Amino acid sequence: MDLGSKNYDPQRSEANAKFLSLVDERKRQRREQLIKPINDWVDFDDTLKELDQAYNEAWFENEVKIAATNLYKFLLTNPSATLKEYLGAMPLLYELNDIFHFGDLHKDVLLRGKSVYDGLHELQIDWSDLEQIPLPERESARQQVLYCACWANELKRNGESQQAKKIFEWLRHFTREIATDNFPCFRTQATLTYQLGSLYRILEQHDLAESTFTQTLSLLHDRSRDAPGNEQPGLIRRQAMVVGIGFGLVNYTRGFLRRAENALASARALLASSNDPIIPWYIELLYGTILRCRAGTKAEDLNMALNILKGARDEFERRGNARYVSRASWEIALAHNLAGEYETAQQYLDEVKKYTEQSPRPKWKTNVQILQSRQLRGQGEYDQALEHARRALMIATTHEATLSLIDACLAQGEARLELAKTGAQRDQNIASAISDFERARDLVSESKIRHNESSLPSNPKIVAVCELRIAQCLAMRGEELAARSHLSTWQILGPSVEHEWVRELARTVTEEIKQLSLNFTVSSENPNEWNYSKNIANLRQWLLRQSLRQTGRNYSEAAKLLGVKRATLYQWQEDTRKTRRARTTN
Repeated sequence: MDLGSKNYDPQRSEANAKFLSLVDERKRQRREQLIKPINDWVDFDDTLKELDQAYNEAWFENEVKIAATNLYKFLLTNPSATLKEYLGAMPLLYELNDIFHFGDLHKDVLLRGKSVYDGLHELQIDWSDLEQIPLPERESARQQVLYCACWANELKRNGESQQAKKIFEWLRHFTREIATDNFPCFRTQATLTYQLGSLYRILEQHDLAESTFTQTLSLLHDRSRDAPGNEQPGLIRRQAMVVGIGFGLVNYTRGFLRRAENALASARALLASSNDPIIPWYIELLYGTILRCRAGTKAEDLNMALNILKGARDEFERRGNARYVSRASWEIALAHNLAGEYETAQQYLDEVKKYTEQSPRPKWKTNVQILQSRQLRGQGEYDQALEHARRALMIATTHEATLSLIDACLAQGEARLELAKTGAQRDQNIASAISDFERARDLVSESKIRHNESSLPSNPKIVAVCELRIAQCLAMRGEELAARSHLSTWQILGPSVEHEWVRELARTVTEEIKQLSLNFTVSSENPNEWNYSKNIANLRQWLLRQSLRQTGRNYSEAAKLLGVKRATLYQWQEDTRKTRRARTTN
């Protein structure tokens, strides 16, 4: 404060100094308690209480990692640990392990989760009169709910999305039953609701995901009204996760990049003063991902995205967080792939491969195969690209993640489309590619949920890609009217899809369809175009394509239109195929 100010109050200044001194003393005491060795259950309880408070305050100093590590080791090595003590500590340790990685808690949770979950079901049956349940029993049940939430989260990560969804829905229902005015469980309900929103997004139920995230924010608001001041930073952190990772990812997945960017900007503002070692940098990673999507294949814009993505990756690597390093490397590999820098992209993709070899997560095993297919496709290795796409599809069908299955179908269809362009089993590959793209599109609409009850599908971006690819396949067949029909769907969806790569694809497909209706011309100024045999063959191909387009592929009417026999058209078609096969062989 300016001592020369007429508003200067010495007593107020002294009070502020005393307050800051008390805060510093409290921090010193906390640091001492957190790093204190745990020799018995009294030490355990004291450290757990201090650790829980530090987490609620969004306090992530190194002492927090030391305390969490010591608590977990004490639980593992102490045979006298009771179920109450175990369940009282594990949900908190599980969340902190996602940040600091001090043990294999996921294995323990997967091993014991179902038995605790079954116990809750039995408890619900035994409690005939919910109003008469004493508070200690309600608190014990709440701890079991949080532990089961950790188990369900592991099932989600392992690709068992439908089972995880059912568990979270039941846990949320059970928690509402045990909640009272004096025991509202707002934060526990918010945890369950947030996880449900994430699952709805994975299952491509985006409107449901958004409404669930809105419920989560409402629950956190209710908790904030009665929470002590020192718990507010932790609640703000949770709100930032819902806004940035919840709403941000939903809108990113659907192709609503502006809305996603707005959500991320809000989350960044909420976390401006946070020392959280993960969430702020994960928000930065998502922000870089949005820039990548806006860039398409433009080198300058991709470089801007790469600077942010690599900054986030470096921070995760500095903190030794392999999971998020892998996630960032994946995005960096995608950006280099879009730029056509396949060698650099492969280096980062290999990092992701190495991580997936040590992880049971099927989603990332699928993603690796999909990007490897794109890599090979970009380098003209179409047969190998198709093989990796098939592997991706095989893995994706083993777990319940709709988006992974859709991406695998798209990768397989795109590989087949490239093979068809070379003339290799042209008709068969085009038909199979169309089938792949139709399957991907149908998976999006399986839930029969549309965007806010409008004419838009739940995921306009994916439907747009599918329709454009189908149009591209039909254009290769010369079916201009059918191709334009699918292109018209893109024209409806286009204003809602902000991914530049999808827009680039739309321009390519539009031009390919446009070529079908161009006039047949031979330059009078270029003698290299005057070859008689070649021009006769090209003219026949043009006449065949235009007559079939004009008559809706009615060969009899097309032959009549041209004044030739129907068999002549079939002969021209066969000559066209032979020419393409000859070009492929040469």
